[in-house]
Amino acid sequence: EIPKRDWSSDVCSSDLAPNGGRPVLWAATCRAGGVSQAPFDSLNLASHVGDDEQDVAENRERLRRFMGGGAERLIRMDAVHGRDVGVVGDSGDGPESVPGVDALVTRAAGLVLVAQGADCVPVALIGAAGAAVAAVHCGWRGLVAGVLDAAIGAMAEVGVPRSEEHTSELQSRFGISYAVFCLKKK
Repeated sequence: EIPKRDWSSDVCSSDLAPNGGRPVLWAATCRAGGVSQAPFDSLNLASHVGDDEQDVAENRERLRRFMGGGAERLIRMDAVHGRDVGVVGDSGDGPESVPGVDALVTRAAGLVLVAQGADCVPVALIGAAGAAVAAVHCGWRGLVAGVLDAAIGAMAEVGVPRSEEHTSELQSRFGISYAVFCLKKK
């Protein structure tokens, strides 16, 4: 199992309650705590890299359970290094993956939005009083294209204020990434 809310483990997480609003949990995972075999060991969440589909499904389920009792569904994006945003509702039968976007936004409780990275940075945005959240895949192309601005704009469209007065109420958390020069050749 994935270690539960322990900053010294391979998952960084914290509970947030922006300005006393709805609690939001964010997490940034590493590779520990899953079932995938080498070279994907062990908490691989990506189905497009050649890992066993059943292992990936179990790893995703472990992440959903880690996020707590209210986490009903895990929703991923099929990132394309652009600026498009998918807005996800609370429909129980919605997609598990949203293609062609680099950010997901929701107001619905019980959803786990997933932004995968590697050499790209996953970013969580939490709106005023936790009214909406976004998961953003930030590669350099997406950053140049304005994916963070697009995600904040989408949050405004679903009801999170976007003004100088409310800017300080927008919180962000950055996940883990690596630079190519940090990789060790085997």
